Amino acid sequence: SESHQFRVMAAVLRHCLLIVGPTEDKTEELHSNAVNLLSNVPVSCLDVLICPLTHEETAQEATTVDELPSDKTAEKETVLKSNTMVYNGMNMEAIHVLLNFMEKRIDKGSSYREGLTPVLSLLTECSRAHRNIRKFLKDQVLPPLRDVTNRPEVGSTVRNKLVRLMTHVDLGVKQIAAEFLFVLCKER
Repeated sequence: SESHQFRVMAAVLRHCLLIVGPTEDKTEELHSNAVNLLSNVPVSCLDVLICPLTHEETAQEATTVDELPSDKTAEKETVLKSNTMVYNGMNMEAIHVLLNFMEKRIDKGSSYREGLTPVLSLLTECSRAHRNIRKFLKDQVLPPLRDVTNRPEVGSTVRNKLVRLMTHVDLGVKQIAAEFLFVLCKER
């Protein structure tokens, strides 16, 4: 069926996101092409970007979570061990790569419409359709505020960068950044 073919394609593209090329430029080009292709996959088929942990990974995660101090409850949800991003028992490596790719594109500071809009749209649609992805991205992008003395656009976190994009001159970039933050906050 068509949905099966899209899922297979999304799984191959997930693998492409997890590959590191011979140079940083080649890796970025591969990730860019993967993002562009993933943008054309129906959002219902993008659940293959995240996958449940295997039995071995689950046992490894359990020992990692138990090793964390109890006062670090937020860190218990997201565990980084042997290059595996884990959230709620799901492997979030591909989503983390997309988030890092988005941040690199923001840092480039040029051609936001062509370079940034596709990845922001993809993350927005994934967040809208898949609860685990939205919650993971919310934890990564919008962690609890610690410093409320600075304005939201001041700083170097992903949150600060996205808020700065909300005042960008390009209306499309401004809207997609605002929509992404809105979706992360459950659209309510």
